Parts: sequence; structure tokens; C-alpha cells
Amino acid sequence: QTSPQFNGTDLVSTNATTTPCIVTSASHNFVSTDVGNIIQIPAGTNWTHSFFEIVSVSSNAATLDRACGSSASISGGTWNEGGALGTVAELNTAMNVGTNITQVGWVKADATYVINSAIVLNMSDNTKGTSVQINGYTTSRGDNGQPTLQAGAGSFRLVQIANNNSLSNMTFRNFILDCNGQTSSNGFQFFSNGNNAENLKVMNCTGASGIDFDTFTSVNCRNCWVHHQTGGAAFLGGSSGAVQEVCLWCVAEGGTVLGFNVSAGFVCIGCVSANNTGVNTDCADITTNGIIQTVFLNSIFSGCGRDGMLWTGDGSSQNQTVIILNSVFSGNGRYGFNNTGTTGTAAAYGTVENYNAYYNNATAAVNGVAQGAADVTLSGDPFVSGSTLNFALNNTAGAGKALQGAGFPGVLASVGAGYLDIGALQHQTVAGAKAVGFVGP
Repeated sequence: QTSPQFNGTDLVSTNATTTPCIVTSASHNFVSTDVGNIIQIPAGTNWTHSFFEIVSVSSNAATLDRACGSSASISGGTWNEGGALGTVAELNTAMNVGTNITQVGWVKADATYVINSAIVLNMSDNTKGTSVQINGYTTSRGDNGQPTLQAGAGSFRLVQIANNNSLSNMTFRNFILDCNGQTSSNGFQFFSNGNNAENLKVMNCTGASGIDFDTFTSVNCRNCWVHHQTGGAAFLGGSSGAVQEVCLWCVAEGGTVLGFNVSAGFVCIGCVSANNTGVNTDCADITTNGIIQTVFLNSIFSGCGRDGMLWTGDGSSQNQTVIILNSVFSGNGRYGFNNTGTTGTAAAYGTVENYNAYYNNATAAVNGVAQGAADVTLSGDPFVSGSTLNFALNNTAGAGKALQGAGFPGVLASVGAGYLDIGALQHQTVAGAKAVGFVGP
């Protein structure tokens, strides 16, 4: 509910500096149903202005989870029990207190939330439990609905996870982050290790990135979508070290800049970069540095202004490898896959390029690397309607039909045979047939 269940301006404590403290209110008798609820104390002299859990009640008094003031005997505290908070920033502050629990915050899509400064999710209390989640929803919690956070000004990033590495496994889920075309605006950034983003739509950003992985380890995006990026890159990966960054079924489309700009330890499965226009715009750029691998599996690079994928890294060391499997390169303005990095040994072990499909790339399918023996050259557009973002495979012979069941591995090391499609979306089996492979997203 929006409003507090109980509230007042008459909170009293005679042991406020003690952990735990005990409070009473002349306007409300605390009873057993109050236990487990949260009291916010936003105002009052010598009160600690924060959020407290009611851990027990006795004789109409409530015992809170810790000390609640700077003087032992205090009165006139403003308090609210229950109800919703007004902003995501306030939710972030509330969740910054607690010990060894899994905390879940919910944000309802009642309206567009206009913000004018960054929401920095900094859970600096390292006594936290193993999981913190902030989830959007529309009607009921868990429905995956997306409230909108919209920039009302420029020159800031809407949301950043920056918990000083004291807390891993934080998840920010189910939001639309609308930069609203504001100058130098950015969407979402990982600024700490071991965190997650899921079901985000980031749109209309003009700054360095829609989603920025920075240089942090074990961070991942699942089912995230960057739309109409006009600055930097839609997805910006780390730039150094053997970091671990993962995109699962993520989409970069409709922009005028790079879709995926990655350079260290990046894995992308089921990703799509499409219809990013401009004569120098590639669907994906890879620059390898350090002892790393970059992997793209079952992905799509389609309709971009220049290359489907451009690799400009150094492949002269066997420690630097690009693996591209089960992916589609179609309708790009120059090459499908273009290797302009170190030549010679790069062709020997700098790339693993196989089981990919090529169609209608303006100059050629590949450059600077040999095509794989199991690559597929298509005679027609394989998608239902790539221009309108329907990248399901069609059933046309020599086109989508040629990619159905044609992916790697086919037979999995003595434990059975499967039939994976080439591309991000797997075709549906006929009624009564056994489904094989994986279906995304």
C-alpha cells in the first residue's frame, strides 16, 4: 500500500542508546502483528533517522533491532510503520541497513519516475546476507513488469551498482531506464564485482554507454535490451585483465553506434546486435588484450552500417582467442566477420570460427580469417522479419530452413544427440515432437 499502516509524531524511548531499544507510542499500542514490520523514524531530536525492524512486543511496547537514538531518554519522534517509499533512492537507503538476511525491494510501475541524479546502489554494510534484489513489477510482485526511471537532466548515469565489493550477488531486475535523449546521459553501470542485471530496457542514451560492464569480474546481464544508443556503445565491456563478463540473450538495436564493444573476458550467448546504422558502425567490436577469451555463441549480427563483427586485437598469442559459433551474419554494410588484427598465427589459433551462417554482407562474408568447414552460405534472408526485430528463423529453403538443426555440437560426447539451430532463437518443434536444444530467450 502507498500510505503507512500506522504513524505518528509521539514516539518515546527511555533506553534509546541501548541495543536493542524499546519504543512506545500514545497513539498506537504495539501488538504481535507489528512484529517483523519496519518502522521509519525520519525526524525527531536525538533520534537516529533510519529504518528499524520490530523484533518483539510486550505490554504495548515495541523492541527494535538496535539502538535508535543518541540520548537515552527521548520523545517526540516522527514514525511510520508499513506503506511504500516514495523513491528508488530512498529504497536504496533503507536496504543499506541490516544483518545477514536476504533483502528484496519492490518498485511498482505506477507512473514514470523522473530522476535528476544517479541512483547509486551502494550496499556498504558488509554484514549483509548473500543476496540483495531490487525488482520492478506492474500489477503483482513477480510479474516481470517494468517501471520507468527517466532522466530529467543530463550528464549522469541513471543507475549504478557500486557496493565497494563488500556485497556480491546483487540483482537489479525489471526496469526501463530512459535517458530521454539528455546530453551525456548513460543508463546502467556495474561498478563492483559479482552482480547481476536482468530484464532491463535501456533507451535513448547519448553518453558513453547504455550498459557499462567497466572492468569488474563475474558480472552479467540477462535478457537486457539497449535501444537507440547514440553515443559510445550500447554494451561496453571491460578493457583490461582476465575479467568475466557475461551477456545472456541481450539485444542492442536501432542505434547509431556500436552494439557490443568488448575487449576482455567477455561471453555472449543468444545475443542480437541489429540495425545499428552509420558508415563506421559495427554490430560488435572486439579488441583482445591480456590472457583472455572472447566468446559469442548463437548470436545474430545483422543490418549494421559496417561490419557484423570487427576484431582488431592481437591474435599472435594462443592466450588470446575469439570463439564464434552458431551465429548469423547478415545484411551488414561491409564484412560479416572482419579480422584486422595480427595476421598469420591469428588464423591458426587466434580465432575459432565455425558453424556460422552468412547472407548478403556487402563486401564479403569474412576477411582476414578462413571460414569454418561447417559454415553455411545462405541464398536468402533467414529471418521472419529482421527489420522489425523478429529474428525467428523462417522456413524458406536455403534461408531459415537451412539453419534449423545445423548448429554445433549435434552429438554431445557420448551422452546423446541434439539439434541446435544456428541463431539466437530456436525453431519450434511440431506438435507431439520432443523439443531439443534450448529455446531463447
